[in-house]
This record gives sequence, structure tokens and C-alpha cells, in this order.
Amino acid sequence: MLAFAGAMLLMMTAPLFAAPAFPGAEGFGAEVTGGRGGITIPVTRLDDPNPSQPGTLRYALTMDSPRIVVFNTGGVIKLNSRITAAPNLTIAGQTAPGDGITIDGGISLRRNSIVRYIRVRPGAVADADSLEIYETDVIIDHCSLSWASDENIGFKRIDAEPDRNVTIQWTIMSEAEKGCLAWYAHKVTFHHNLFAHNYIRNPVYAAGSFPHLLDYRNNVVYDIGNSALALKGLVNANVVGNYFKVGKESRRHRYCVNVEGDPPTPDIKIYLKDIYGPRVAEGQPEWNEVQYQDVWGTADEAMHRVQTPFATPPVTTHDSQTAFNLVLEQAGANLPVRDRVDERIVNETRYGLNTGGYPTGPAVREIAVSEWATLTYDSGTPIVDSDGDGMPDTWEMQNGLNPYDPADASVDSNGDGYTNIETYINSKASLTEPPAQTNQPPVAVAGPDQTVNTDGDTAQVKLDGTGSFDPENQPLTYLWTWKDAGDGRQATGAAPTVTLPTGVTTITLVVNDGALNSQPGMTTVTVVAADDENQAPAAPQVKIEPAAPTTNDNLVATATATDPDGDTVTFTYVWYRNGAHQTGLDGNTVAADLTSAADTWRVVVTPHDGELAGPTGEATVMVAADDGDTGDRPVKPTVRILPDPPRAYTDLVADVSGNGADVTYRYEWYGDGRLQTRFPGNTVRGAYVDPGEHWRVVVTPVLGDVVGPSTDASVVIPTETATNTAPTAPTVTIAPAAPEAGDDLVATATGSTDAEGDTITYTYAWYRDGALEGAITGNTVAANLTSGGQTWRVVVTPSDGKLTGTSGEASVTIKEDALLPPTAATVTLTPASPLTTDDIVANADGSTCPQGGSVTYAYKWTCDGAVQSDITGRTVPASRTAKGQAWRVAVTPQSGELSGPTCEASVEVADTAPTQPTVKLTPADPTNSDDIIATISGCMDADGDNITYAYEWYRDGERQTITGAMILASQTSAGETWRVVVRPSDGELSGPACEASVTIA
Repeated sequence: MLAFAGAMLLMMTAPLFAAPAFPGAEGFGAEVTGGRGGITIPVTRLDDPNPSQPGTLRYALTMDSPRIVVFNTGGVIKLNSRITAAPNLTIAGQTAPGDGITIDGGISLRRNSIVRYIRVRPGAVADADSLEIYETDVIIDHCSLSWASDENIGFKRIDAEPDRNVTIQWTIMSEAEKGCLAWYAHKVTFHHNLFAHNYIRNPVYAAGSFPHLLDYRNNVVYDIGNSALALKGLVNANVVGNYFKVGKESRRHRYCVNVEGDPPTPDIKIYLKDIYGPRVAEGQPEWNEVQYQDVWGTADEAMHRVQTPFATPPVTTHDSQTAFNLVLEQAGANLPVRDRVDERIVNETRYGLNTGGYPTGPAVREIAVSEWATLTYDSGTPIVDSDGDGMPDTWEMQNGLNPYDPADASVDSNGDGYTNIETYINSKASLTEPPAQTNQPPVAVAGPDQTVNTDGDTAQVKLDGTGSFDPENQPLTYLWTWKDAGDGRQATGAAPTVTLPTGVTTITLVVNDGALNSQPGMTTVTVVAADDENQAPAAPQVKIEPAAPTTNDNLVATATATDPDGDTVTFTYVWYRNGAHQTGLDGNTVAADLTSAADTWRVVVTPHDGELAGPTGEATVMVAADDGDTGDRPVKPTVRILPDPPRAYTDLVADVSGNGADVTYRYEWYGDGRLQTRFPGNTVRGAYVDPGEHWRVVVTPVLGDVVGPSTDASVVIPTETATNTAPTAPTVTIAPAAPEAGDDLVATATGSTDAEGDTITYTYAWYRDGALEGAITGNTVAANLTSGGQTWRVVVTPSDGKLTGTSGEASVTIKEDALLPPTAATVTLTPASPLTTDDIVANADGSTCPQGGSVTYAYKWTCDGAVQSDITGRTVPASRTAKGQAWRVAVTPQSGELSGPTCEASVEVADTAPTQPTVKLTPADPTNSDDIIATISGCMDADGDNITYAYEWYRDGERQTITGAMILASQTSAGETWRVVVRPSDGELSGPACEASVTIA
């Protein structure tokens, strides 16, 4: 309780001391203040009108004053366009009721921003990154970001302010082609984040002007396509306590830490400690996880590795395994609840599912559209907030505040550095705590099944247990066992080579962490003699019955499979309970007394024809409690898969009936016997439906917390379809029919028909003055791409998904433009790093006059921000410059009375080194009784800097420790030759050296 009376509140308005952004804020962005001390703006509605209106997210984010944004509604905010937020902002997503706040769109952040507990998931239309960081001092905490068309988080380059002071912590970035781009961003912390199913950039960190500092610790990276952490340019990086988990088997040896550059340079320095990755799992040194991208191979440890961590703000750091568990438990926008997308991503990361799930190109939008089709979010119940200050009345009264005084929100009543509204929003988000440390058994992964050909009776087979791991990252020992002609055999090591006979051998792997054994892992090796043309059976179709079991039901797996050779097919069954292998169960039945309510049971079935093992199939059920009361339990639904009959490359839709509108359904799709987690809703996208595949859906009804009996339906996709007819040619029009400059061109296709009633889609090819514009693929040409006098033609081709029909076309000519100003120019300054002895010359080029006239350029020069009105040409003479000055030119193209857009360039005048001096030694013919004195002359510094000299003395060619201008006679001997080398310096740069020598008589 804050426990301060009203009179006390008036006294606590002194400036707040520098508390962290919030309790638990760490890293370079920990001291961001956001909207502290400003107003509180509640978001009370989910729409996005234009112009923005009070109560909307856009209104709250674009207000130009310090503010704390709270949410009095949960649900989905679908943006009509990207929001560029004003600076000094706190977004407190943890205040939203219901299922929290999810944003379909993108947000750009400015200076001094705190963002917590929001989901940003662009849907069918995405224009860029989910979150963009444009300026400095930003902290992103417990957010969930996915499906961006570029990066989930993107830093925008600011050369003028390289110190970004940014922290990204406890955040999930998933299912984008690119995870995060952090370039030209000095002082950035990534800690306790989950990067999952991103093809590249997890993140990429790049710099080019001076060594930029990255602190990357306790992050989890799963299922990469090409690289996890990538480093490029001038980088100093701490890489500590990170966990890199392999997804797709073919990506096992993709990079964990990726050093870019060809040839490699020593500009990238890495402090590496306690990382876990596929090479470490094989027993290799952890530095082997650092690889070159452009020249291949392990990075040069001597060149890149440092032994002392770079100085960075403190971050609570765990070992890599603890970090893995913590991140999966606590990362993402998990307040007020973790949504279904994050639950799926975390589950796939934990159990190694949906491998190869990283989308690229159009597949990103396909995932977004598919997911959004089934996502729902509860808006919840708004708080009672009489004064609209963002704090509930009950909380204010419990803490001694006035629920009818909005001014007390921005007061620090207890003097802890946080205003009262911050104290409230911080109370809605708890600090993360590590789980208790207990030793867990390791996990044995015996590798994929293999089929090996041999010319004899045996074959040499290399086993692969390198995917085995220990939750505490302890070293493992490996024991492989199998039977050969009834006799027991064994081998040790992570990847031993063993001799196996022809036929099918089942091999068991058990690993030990020094204290505990793993559950057995199994692999099957089929050795085929050269003259044996036997083919393996096909993948089985698997069911578990009953489909909606209770704790009183036995679970019975049934499997059917065909064999190309007509051989008898038998099956082996491997059962998993809640993801854990049940070693005592090797038949097709699980007794009811082994099950419990809420258990998830999965069976993996392998077919055998006596010699070869075929691909596996699987099925899953969830066990419900049998309480004898079915009054509120949903009934078993009726399900069919549409279209009926199914067609290849056409969406499959589960059509469900039999329960009321208040019942929801859980869908599990199986393709050729394997669970397809990418389709959590009632639809399988047609792009994934191939001829000959067997698809099955299991549908489970849910009413509140009560789960009803499941049912299923299945179809086989025909490999041959009835004769298909292409659609007819469409009629095409372009609107407007008489366009002018400034009009979008919109093509409309009508009248195309398909004899089979297939859905017709259209592709558009646009031609400008006869030349194909390949980048335009939709039905619209934006006005900024057109000019007066141009003729635009569109060719529209219909398709029914299998055949394309005859094209239709239309064309229009753009009305001649009125006089238009010149186009934008480009300007560069030479030299790029001028000295005080250099003229600065502006080189402007590239502007054209749309009407074909000539273009001239007007030049406006500024020095250190002050306009130099007397310089109107393209050259600043050297006599006007001085060291350290910043010169900027603004160039405006002109044609007659019309001016085009201005472009700019700038340079800073660099220090000029001193000129070469002349040195004279006296006396010119010394004896061993003479002191020798070096006298300097003729050295100048164009900047007027004070010149100092460094002396290097050599006796008979050997360097001496003497650093002054004199050699004492006592230091010389007859016959010696003394040489002095003198280097001038102005304190920053050294000039060319000079020298002189004498011989002692």
C-alpha cells in the first residue's frame, strides 16, 4: 500500500530520481524513462479510423507529449496503415483485460520508448517490419512478434547518433524470413529472447564506422534456415549463455555464430562463453560454433576471440540450459495470457517439432493468413476507472489514492522513483525467477532410420547419436545395443561405425550424464544386398480408438499399410505420453489404468515387410476424465472434409456440425500419418495438398474447460482427376478510362467462366509503352509510376488452379502532364574527408526535366549549422575551412521557374598532418668529446596546431632508448655512426619523418 494522505501527495512533485525503466529492466536500455511524469492515455477501442480519434491506439501513440498508454480493452487492433509513434512513450500491454492486445500491422518507435507485453502479428498485408526502432533509448520487454514481411524488429540507421542504448529482452520473434536487423546500432542488449523458425538474422548485427558493442546473452534460437547470430563489420560482441537448437536435420551444421566478410578481417571481436549448439553436443569445442559465412569453415579463433568480456551494463545471466528453460517458460507477451501462437512456437521449440518451419518469400503471408483465419481473442471486462487516469478505483483506494483525482497518476507518492501509474502497471508484471536447479535425465536421440546397400552379407553403418542432449548440458556417455543372430552386440561413442548383417536391425541407444540414464532411443537400420530388389512398405494410416477416450478406456492403435512387393506387413509401436517415450509399451494397446485425465498419448508406427522398414505414421489422442456426468459435455461432432471429392492443390476444409454455437473445436491434421502443426485450424492450404497424399483430421469439441469426444475424417487426394477445362477469356477494363497524372490505374476482369465450377484467379501483366513492368503483379498501378503521354496495357490471364485460360487485355493512355518540376538529384561532396588545404566541391547529378528542358542547380551551404550566404556556387575554397567544421550543402534542381526536391550531403573537415621537417645534426663532424644536437626546421601545420617531435636514435643501425634532441658525448665512441629519425605530430596525426646522420671522429 502506498499509504499517503492527500496532503502528502501535493508534496511529492519534485523531479523523480533515475529509477530503471521498470523493475527487471536490464542492459543498455535499462534507464529509459518512456512516458514517466507525463499523462496517461487509455486505449478503449479496437478500430483505427482516419483521422485518428480519442480512445484509439493511433491517437495514443502519435500524441506529441510524454505519455503512458494503458489498455481498457483486449482483443485485436487491425491497423489501416503503419503507426509512427511520437517520442517519450510507455506502452503497457500488461494492463489489457481478456486475452491481451494483439496488433495486425506495424509500429515505428522513436526516442525514449518503453514497449511491454504486446503482440504484433501482421496479417494478409504487411509493409515492413513488425516493430521499427528509428532513434535511441528504447527497451522492448515481453513482446511477441511474427510474420513480418521483412524483419520482426528492424533498426533504422542513424549515423549522427550511433549510441542507441537499446534492450530487447524476454521477447519471442518467430516465423519471419528475417528475425531482426540491428545495423549501425552501438550499445544494444539482446537477452532471454526466443528466435524460432526465422530463416536468417537471429539477429544480424552490423557496423561500419567504429567498433559497435553488442551484448547477446541467454537467447534461445530454434530451427534456423541459414544462420542464427550474424556479425558483420566493426563489432565487439559478448556472446554468453545462448542455446542454439537444431530444427531440420539438414540444417544441423548451419551456423550458430556467423562471421561475415570475404576475406575475413580482425574487425570482429567475440567474447564467447557457455553456448550450446549442435557442435558442442557432438563434443567439439564451443568455438567451433563460430563459422565464416563467405569463405566457409570455423572462424579463426586467434583473430576473433578475446578472453575478457566487453564492458556492458549488468544483465542477470544464467547458464545456457537454465536460460533455455526460463525463456520457454516466460518469454513473450504472456500477460494476461500466452496466446495460441506462442504456445505452439514454444511447444515446437521444446520438443523439436515443425522442423523446417522457417518461411521465405510469399510463404510468410500464407502462414499469416492461415493463422489469422482461426485466431480469436477475448476483449475482457474493462476496469472501473472513474477519473480516467489508468488506475482502477479499487487499486487507488487500496493504496491511499483518490479515485476521482486524475492528477495523482503522475505523482511519486512513495518516493521510489516511479510515478503512481508506473507503480500500478509494474505491479501487473512480475519479475522472472529461475526455476529450482534439479538434475534431469538426458535425452537419447538415436538418429534417423537408415537403409544401406551392400555387395556382401554385412555392411559398415555409421550411427548418429549426436542429437542427444542433457538438460543441464553435462557431458554424456553413449551405449548402443542390438542383437545379431540372437547374440547381443554393443558399441560406444556418439557416432560409432558398426558392422550389421543384411536385413532389419533395431538398435537402442542409452546415454548417461554421469548420474542418470536416459530413456532408450531407437533407430532401425535395413541392410539390403545388391541383388535384393525388395521395396519398403508405404507409410501406414494410423488411428487410436476410441478417438475421444476417457480414463476408463483402453487405447488401441490400428495401422494399415501396403507393400509394393505384396509382402506381409507387420508393425512396431512406440508410445509417447505427454512427449515422453514409454519404454514398457511395445504393442498396439495401452491399458486404461496407465492413463490419466489430460494426458496426450501419441503412437508412432513403423511398418516392416521382413527386410525393410517403411516410413512411420502416427496418431494422437487426449484422455478426458470420466466423471459420469455428460450433461455439460459437448457431443461427438460430425465432420467431413470438403471439397468432396478432394482435389490436389485445393484447400481442404473440415466442415463440423453437431454442437451449439458456444462450442469451439480443436483440429489436428495428419498428412500421410504425420501431425501437421502448421495447420491448427479447420483448413489446410491448397499449396500443401499433393496428389496421392492421405489427409486425416481429428476434431475435438470444447465447451469452456470440458472436452468432448473426438471424431475424425480422412480423404485420399486423387492422383488422376477428371478432364479439366481451362476458364474462358475475361473481359478487361482499366479505370479511369481517361486517366490523368495522379490517377491510380485499376484493372477489372469479369466474364470468365469455368466449366467445372472451379474458383478462378487472375494474374496481371502490365506493359508501359510496350515494355513489361515485371515488378507490378497486382491489378493496380500506383499513380507515382505513371507519366503523361504514356500508354499502359494490362494482359489478364485466368486460372482455375490447374489450367490457364485465354487472356484478355485493355489499354489506356495517360493525359499529357502539366509542367512538372525537375526530378530529385543526387549530390556528393569531394573529397569525402577534406583537409583544410582542400577545396570542398559539390557534385550534383541525376535530375531530369520531365518536359525535356535543361536543369540547373542552386547551392545552399552551411557551416556548423550557420548559413554561408556568400557562397552560392558548387565550391567552398580551402581558405574558408578549418579543422573540425561540419559543412553541409543543400542542392535544389531548377528548370525555369520550377524547383525540384532538395537533396543534401555533408562532410567534416579532417585534421591535416604536419609537413615534413628538416633535421640538422651539430657539430657536423663530431669527436667523442662533443655532444650531438638535433635541430629541427621547416615543419608547418596547416591547422595551426602545436607541433611536437618524436626522436629515434640509432647507433650503427641499432635502435637506442634515447628520446630527446641531444646525445651526450659520454654516450659516443670514435668510429660510431649516429642517425636520428624525427617524426612531427600535431596531437592527432603524424607527419612524414626526416633523418640525418654523423660519424664520430
